[in-house]
Amino acid sequence: MPREARKLSESGFYHVVFRGINHQDIFEEEQDFEYMLEIFKVLKQEIEFEVHAYCLMTNHVHILLKENQPGDISTIIKRLLIKYVMKFNRKYQRNGALIGSRYKSKAVDVDEYFIPLIIYIHQNPMRAGIVQKLENYKYKQLL
Repeated sequence: MPREARKLSESGFYHVVFRGINHQDIFEEEQDFEYMLEIFKVLKQEIEFEVHAYCLMTNHVHILLKENQPGDISTIIKRLLIKYVMKFNRKYQRNGALIGSRYKSKAVDVDEYFIPLIIYIHQNPMRAGIVQKLENYKYKQLL
């Protein structure tokens, strides 16, 4: 059965989630988190898009982004993941898939969903028991 096509967002906002294959860690050390953020900076110079919130967890990532051109989300996430996985595999002398299945993207078109989504994304480290206070987690972005 073919997979369902992604729903395009009328607002350009998407909640993107991807995780390690079999829930394995995709960030082993601090430099891995930093490299993912560096890729974002480079991509933002090449493709116009906005990151409104993110949270990088050891085995998954949440991003709230806004594409400026319809359909750019595919290019943004594809380039982000290819670049990151290639370096991760080289660094840890491994090969094969790092990200489980395809990334999930949910179109964010409802205004009432926007703020609760940002709260949900940022509370990930607290819900996981990594930190007790949000400000103690380094790999998240607040508006």
